[in-house]
Amino acid sequence: MMSPYSLLPVLATMLLLSGCEKKVNEPLSAEVEYIKYGTSFGECLGYCRNELTLYGNTINLQKSGWNLEGALPGILLTDNIDDRYPKAILDQLNLQEFFSLDSVTGCPDCADGGAEWIEIKGKGKTYKVIFEYQNEPEALSDYIHYLRTYLLAFPADNSQDVDFNGRVLIDQQGTIKKFIGAFHEYPAQYVIQVVDHRDTLYYYDAGLDSSFKTDNLDVVFNGALQDGSTLIYTSQAQEMPEADLMARNIITVGLVAD
Repeated sequence: MMSPYSLLPVLATMLLLSGCEKKVNEPLSAEVEYIKYGTSFGECLGYCRNELTLYGNTINLQKSGWNLEGALPGILLTDNIDDRYPKAILDQLNLQEFFSLDSVTGCPDCADGGAEWIEIKGKGKTYKVIFEYQNEPEALSDYIHYLRTYLLAFPADNSQDVDFNGRVLIDQQGTIKKFIGAFHEYPAQYVIQVVDHRDTLYYYDAGLDSSFKTDNLDVVFNGALQDGSTLIYTSQAQEMPEADLMARNIITVGLVAD
């Protein structure tokens, strides 16, 4: 006869699994069961299709693609997320407006321009909107920047651990700061300065749009932290630059002047 104590590990496992299942099957809200977002490029090699799913307190990223020999093995990355990340989208989402959009807008992935799409299940209805890459319908503009940020928060190297909550910044206030070397071989560098309580943090976006390269410009942005940091040179006029600042690499999304 099996001892009652020998059943404890089995019971613990069953409780753990049931707890995980409850989280996975839990809807985002009373009206929205899940939100999916994806990007795809037809004329490319590699993992050219990404599908992001917000469901309960989890976020999943599925990667698929192909090479010259055929389909690549699928990749699934997942993590638990803070409530504020789906809430940021839900606060801006108008389901009736979303359901009224055309299912296809423009010419998605024409001439290998890429496509984006959003699928939402809510109020007993599942609806998907597909559109040209980086050219969304106006009705999506209030929240698609969150989804783009969340996609970038997953590591490019699939062997790395996922740390979604530790890599995402949303609705962050900051100030553009310009640092310039004394000689032409040290071009101007622009960073985003964020004052976080008593700490001052610096972020470097290598692809920062030129329209935001203005010293002391206040901005609001979303961002996904990337691996590594960039050395920032500072100097006074006619002096050799000094490398005294390290700025964390970031990709900003939805950057606007405040």
